Amino acid sequence: MNNTTHSGAIAFPSSNIHTKLLATLLLVSFVFLFSVHARAAGRKDACTLIAPADAQSAIGEPVGAPRAENRSFGAGDGSSCKYRSTTGSALKAKSVSLTAHYSQTDLTGSIDGIAQNLKASGFKDVQKIAGIGSAAVWGANSVLGRPQGELTVIQGKSVMLVILIDGIPDEADALARAKSIAAKAIGKL
Repeated sequence: MNNTTHSGAIAFPSSNIHTKLLATLLLVSFVFLFSVHARAAGRKDACTLIAPADAQSAIGEPVGAPRAENRSFGAGDGSSCKYRSTTGSALKAKSVSLTAHYSQTDLTGSIDGIAQNLKASGFKDVQKIAGIGSAAVWGANSVLGRPQGELTVIQGKSVMLVILIDGIPDEADALARAKSIAAKAIGKL
């Protein structure tokens, strides 16, 4: 049997196997895209996890519009949302930020490493904090003479929240405010 057409091009016999292969490829592509979308659907942008009123309450002053940033890197997605007081200059104004990172790797047991990183970065009074998330660690620092506190919270196996609060001089008060932000954010996850 000659498999050429009138123009000399090769004509392939229609095959049910080609149709099945194409249908299988389309199905696999659809399932992959759907699973990526489903994983991302449960991930919330940091600015949906911290309301302006919560930020204002945390720093005790009126806040401006939030500044959102993409913080995706490595094996995960993330975003950051920062509120700054409308009182004072940019260098002296109080601020609060929330970073939400959704990891593709299991974060269980990582809190000790996070504590070590805080210590290595110059944070003082680094301590594990009970009662918030699956695990949490707090550290205090001073940047350009301004007090700064960081609360890192692991929620479940794949969510890490980092609350950074600047300008609250009393460390215990700053920690209480950061815990309040974390609790509200966890409630919105």
